[in-house]
Amino acid sequence: MAKIIRQISTPRPEASAESSMDNKSDMLPVSPIFSTEALAEWLCKMGEEEAWNDLRRTAAWQSPYSQANLPCSQWLEGHIKSLFPYEFAEKLWQNIQTQQQLYKQELQELQRANQRLLAERDEFNQKLWRVQDELNNKEAETIRLQRLNKASISIIEILPYWFGSGDLQSEAIQSILSEDIQNPDVQLVPFAAELSKQWQRLQSLLAKLPQDDDEAMNAIYNQLTYLLQKLSGIYIPQRRAILDVMARACSSHSEKYIFVSPEESTRVDTSIHQALGLGGERVKEGKSFAVIRRDTRQTVRFAEIEVM
Repeated sequence: MAKIIRQISTPRPEASAESSMDNKSDMLPVSPIFSTEALAEWLCKMGEEEAWNDLRRTAAWQSPYSQANLPCSQWLEGHIKSLFPYEFAEKLWQNIQTQQQLYKQELQELQRANQRLLAERDEFNQKLWRVQDELNNKEAETIRLQRLNKASISIIEILPYWFGSGDLQSEAIQSILSEDIQNPDVQLVPFAAELSKQWQRLQSLLAKLPQDDDEAMNAIYNQLTYLLQKLSGIYIPQRRAILDVMARACSSHSEKYIFVSPEESTRVDTSIHQALGLGGERVKEGKSFAVIRRDTRQTVRFAEIEVM
């Protein structure tokens, strides 16, 4: 009997930490109130069935024929009552509960230790992710610099094809875009590519303007507005100078009107600017060019702008 009690009270060494926690939780008695029936049920539940069967087959523990087929708990309860005084069985029950309480405390401590390990693991993973993010950022920066280097070479080769028509304005645009070409802005290529398309359209329009000055002014104004729409959000240091070239090119084709870049000044000028919405006093981006009469210097079309 003592062998069986030791066997069922000792955790199995091969069990994992997680399964040991579950087993200890299951080993708690089903009821804190003592009874020989509860003790027998608990012993049968926690003991190995084959061990009890081997015990029942021994001569000393054989039962009368009428009890041979009794369930394990009833068979064991009868032997407990016949072998042990009530006080001893009760004390055994109390010792089991005490042991289970110790197991419970041990389980709680293991759970707390497990939580600490999980927290340390999460902290380590977060540090690892931060290091990985830093490495990814450095790799992305390396790729960006490599692309910039390639872009600087290709832009030098392609600018003459985009702006090589031979007129003064095209040469001015090519010269402005070539500034600081060895350290180009990341937006230089997309800006120059879009500008080349819009510049060709504008040149085609200027070559066949209507004879009427007002009609010609409206056509140029609309084309310049479309140009700004296509360049919206693409910023390079030379943007203001490029738009000034556009304004001078258009003004040279009109005897009656002067075109003014909306980004000619970095500050809002109420004589030519019309801000879209509320904001600060600095020009963020132009949405249309201003148009001024040559003879009266009167603004006939205000330049719409975003402010910051």
